[in-house]
Amino acid sequence: MPDFTGWDNFPILSGLSGLLGLQASAVAMAMVAAMIGSLIMSRFTLVLGPFSYVVNYVVLLAGALASNVTMARVSASLDNSLERSLMISLAGMVVASLLLVAVLALGKLRG
Repeated sequence: MPDFTGWDNFPILSGLSGLLGLQASAVAMAMVAAMIGSLIMSRFTLVLGPFSYVVNYVVLLAGALASNVTMARVSASLDNSLERSLMISLAGMVVASLLLVAVLALGKLRG
């Protein structure tokens, strides 16, 4: 399905989407969703101090992109649209955030 959203005009998005084999709109949506998610998650990761937003963003973006790359070749009942990318990104971000919170909780228990 062609990408008609105009995201291909941004070199970082088109380069990253070409590297991962995703549409540029899926990468842009994952970046925006990770920003919003990291704002929400920074409330629960205050242990990291001033780097909590950056660490949350990197972890959530990695989870969103990993899930999109993993599910890119899987056919689902949803068509290959922005809604499918959003659902897959949210699932990947949930897994990534749970892993981060678990690692931080283990660090609190040991320290």
